[in-house]
Amino acid sequence: MKILTTFPPNYREISTAFGVRGRGVIFCYGDTIYNPMRVEVGPELIAHESVHSGRQNGSPEVWWRRYIADPQFRLDEEIPAHRAEYLVSGRLEDIARRLASPLYGSLISIERAIKVLEHNA
Repeated sequence: MKILTTFPPNYREISTAFGVRGRGVIFCYGDTIYNPMRVEVGPELIAHESVHSGRQNGSPEVWWRRYIADPQFRLDEEIPAHRAEYLVSGRLEDIARRLASPLYGSLISIERAIKVLEHNA
């Protein structure tokens, strides 16, 4: 995957939906990781974003529209990405906390996140 230190093409929509302006968040759009805040992108985050890239299936604009609009779709997309991150890092509780965080809409409890991340791990 390429890593660019610019904003993704749909940053305005993402920022409006999730309030990420000025936060250390990275974004996958196609085969590119956008890292405007220049956060460290280690192997675990590359694993996470690679899952998103594959699931975007060559249509990142369509994927992102659905991701923003549909909370269940968002959770269904974040679970395998966070699981991939967990498998690389081994930091189950930290990753479960992030999956359960307001960044994604607080769609799952930390306890449930731990269970789904461990499932098939």
